[in-house]
Amino acid sequence: MRVDGRTVLGGAVVELAPGRHRLGVYCRYNLSIMIGDAQSVQREVDVELAPGARYRLEASMALAPCTMRLVRESP
Repeated sequence: MRVDGRTVLGGAVVELAPGRHRLGVYCRYNLSIMIGDAQSVQREVDVELAPGARYRLEASMALAPCTMRLVRESP
């Protein structure tokens, strides 16, 4: 995962200041024992974070490889 151009450990909890940020995830898919089958893609999204809010970044391989969304959690 990347936050504002810096790499963050996957699954890590990150505290960010309110405001605009760029979030990104790196996905590998089609992993198999055959050399050359694996593919990768990086997705990025610009987000506006509200003061005092908590969010989680969800990445999925369903529908299209490496689909991601930011979900605001209830207080």
